[in-house]
Amino acid sequence: MELVKHYMPDDRLRAALNALTRQTFGFDFEKWYAGGGWEGDYLPYSLMEDGRMLANVSANRMRFLQNGQERRYIQLGTVMTDKAFRRQGLASRLMRAAMDDLRGECDGFYLFGDLGALGFYDSLGFARITETRYTLREDAQRLAVASALTQVCEEIVQPAQPAPELYDTLLRALAHLAYAPDLPPENTALPFLLRAMVLSGHGAMLTRCAVCGGRLQDARFDELAGGVICARHADRPLPVITAADMAMLRACVQGEFAPVTGDAARLFAIAAQFVRAQLERDFDALTFAQRLSAPSAFNAIPPDGN
Repeated sequence: MELVKHYMPDDRLRAALNALTRQTFGFDFEKWYAGGGWEGDYLPYSLMEDGRMLANVSANRMRFLQNGQERRYIQLGTVMTDKAFRRQGLASRLMRAAMDDLRGECDGFYLFGDLGALGFYDSLGFARITETRYTLREDAQRLAVASALTQVCEEIVQPAQPAPELYDTLLRALAHLAYAPDLPPENTALPFLLRAMVLSGHGAMLTRCAVCGGRLQDARFDELAGGVICARHADRPLPVITAADMAMLRACVQGEFAPVTGDAARLFAIAAQFVRAQLERDFDALTFAQRLSAPSAFNAIPPDGN
C-alpha cells in the first residue's frame, strides 16, 4: 500500500482519483482540471495498491478574512474509502498525514463533517462549531458598493485579456464587505477603486503634482489632471487634500490590498469622480452606492475645505 500526494498533474493518478470520486460521490474532477481550475492549491493524499485507489483525503489551501485579518486555513475534504477497504483506519491515516505535512503553513484546519462521522472527526482533534453566515443582501449599502466595484472591474477588463490581479483584488474587497460588518464600506471601496485604476493603467498621481511634476504645495485633487495638483494650477474649485488625506490615499495603493482606517467617505467620493473621469463613463451602480454611503459627499465635494 503506497501513499501518494500532490499528484494532480499525473494523468494516471488523477484518473484513479476520479474513479473513486465517481464511485463515492457521483462526480469527478476532470472537467474542472481540464478547464484550468486547478492552480496548485488542491492537494490530494491517497493510498494506492496495485493501481487501484483505496482511500483519499484532499487538502485545499484557503484564504479568509477573520475579524479583519487575513488568515490561511486548510480545508480537508473529498474524504472517501473504497467500500471494500472501509473500517481499516485508512482515512484516519490520510487525515493525519495531510495535517502533519501542512500544519506549518496554515493557521488551522477545518472541514464540513457528515453527521454520521462526527465521532471520527472528534477522534482526530476537531472541535464542533456553529456555522454562521453574513450576506450582503441584508445590507443595501454594502450590496450597492459591491455592485459598484464589480461594475468598475467589468469596465476595465477587456475581451481576451485576463486580469487575475484585478479579480483577486475584487474578491478580497467583496470578502471585506461581506464579513467585516463593522467596517464602513467606503473604507474598502476607496482602496479598491484606486488600485483598480493602477491596474488599468490610469493610476492617480499621488507623489508629486500631476500638472507641473514638482513638489506638492497646498494640494488639491483634480480628477481631470489625473491626481493631486498644486493649488496654483487649479482652474476651478477643487477639494483640498490634507496631509492626512494624502497618507490615506497612498496607503490605498501600497502593499497588499486592505481596507483603510479612519473616515474615508469624502475620499471615496473623490475617487469615484476620478474613476468616472479617467474611464470616461458614468457608473450607475457607483452613483447609487454614493447616494447610500455618503449623501452629502455625493451632492457636493467641498472645495478649499469648506
